[in-house]
Amino acid sequence: MEPFGVTDAFFRIVVAAVAGLVVGLERERLDKAAGLRTLALVSSGSAIFVLSASLAIQAEAVRMAAGVATGVGFLGAGAILRDRGQVFGLTTAAAVWIAAALGMCSALGHLSLTVLGTALTLFVLMVLGMIDLTPFQHDTRTYTIEYGAPTWEEVVQARCLAESGLKITLMTIAWSADRATTSWRVIGRPASHAKALESLRSCDSVISFTTRS
Repeated sequence: MEPFGVTDAFFRIVVAAVAGLVVGLERERLDKAAGLRTLALVSSGSAIFVLSASLAIQAEAVRMAAGVATGVGFLGAGAILRDRGQVFGLTTAAAVWIAAALGMCSALGHLSLTVLGTALTLFVLMVLGMIDLTPFQHDTRTYTIEYGAPTWEEVVQARCLAESGLKITLMTIAWSADRATTSWRVIGRPASHAKALESLRSCDSVISFTTRS
């Protein structure tokens, strides 16, 4: 890194903070855990770490940058939540990580790259966020199906699910004299799940069924 004065260092920190503010504003708009202040602090804090480390030997600066990346990883992990098999907060965690990267980039004096990185981040968060990805998404659901007087092949093959394009990942069967209750963990597109529900409703041997995410 080239030598810098107090004014130059302050300017780089301000640019880093602005980059974090811009990214944080988008997260704040969606009421996410890491918003305006958090990402501004992450980016400006990363810049301060790198600037202070650059006053030492070059190897120390490299270790400091690696330490920032590791520390931000733990911070981002705090934004990730898991509930009933679904994971939330991955995008916010990634925003925390990239805010730190923008801060380090600004501290190193690559201001043009910082601006371009901020613009690209906004494009990914805002423009791509408006694209409907539903046809390409896959949902994981559990189907509990009760059969009346079924055959073994009918229960095991689960034609209503398999023929709908769903992929079966887990199966349990409880068999009695004249009934069978099965539980299927399947994954597939929303349209495939809708098709499976229609097939189950029209299947004569199905007494009842439930589904949950």
